[in-house]
Amino acid sequence: MLLIVFSALALVAAGSPSSRWCAVGDRCDSCTIRAALGGRCNNGTEKDEGKLLFQFCNPRTKRVDVDLSSYLNCVEGVYRNRMCSDTGRTHFSATALDCVDPANMTFHAQGTSGSGRVGDVCSFNTDCLSGMFCAIGQCRCLSTYIAVDAYCYERISPSESGCFYDVQCSAVWPDAYCKNGECQCPSQDMAAVKTRDGTLCVWSSSTEPSCPLPSLPPPDSVAALVVLPAPSGTFFQFLIRLLAFGFCYGEEWYLDSLH
Repeated sequence: MLLIVFSALALVAAGSPSSRWCAVGDRCDSCTIRAALGGRCNNGTEKDEGKLLFQFCNPRTKRVDVDLSSYLNCVEGVYRNRMCSDTGRTHFSATALDCVDPANMTFHAQGTSGSGRVGDVCSFNTDCLSGMFCAIGQCRCLSTYIAVDAYCYERISPSESGCFYDVQCSAVWPDAYCKNGECQCPSQDMAAVKTRDGTLCVWSSSTEPSCPLPSLPPPDSVAALVVLPAPSGTFFQFLIRLLAFGFCYGEEWYLDSLH
């Protein structure tokens, strides 16, 4: 009888999600995220407390994913999310456990050229890897590429294939994501439409979109030139968002926002 009990306990311990910490790509139900958003923390009493990698369960894939644009920090006993920057120039490094700008990083203290990663020392464009160029002695990403962990990946438009990270898609259209190597629009009710100014995500259903609404492209982006009137892009973007949020959250919120 005791042998059966011990065997059952061993099976439970081996199969329990809490028996091991999650790694990127793990199934959400097979492990435990060590530092979860909103979870309890110790305000730096443990040596590994501080800025931590923001792991979360991706609802689309049901697998553990990371957000490299932000990190988790222990605030008043709870893990809170903090953005690395508002401009998107920096991302959180899992090795440095801090927000870094790849263009300002020197990976070789001896200044050896030819390695070719973002921030490495260079003399010619040929010293850098694909998708980069040499500027003021450092390898940098071309404007059509984006830096991810010191390498440059191509910005991919919605409905096009070739992506590895969500950031490759969201760099073209806000909240777009990568699924099975193809960039997808933020909502299933949106369709990718090719125009002379680029690919746009537009609502494809005849009914009102569900709340909350995805964010509109910034006024200075190519997509905004098509969606928003050029002379007053910022004002019209604010107005559209105001009306959209008024629809989502009711008349009371809308009236309060006007004061």
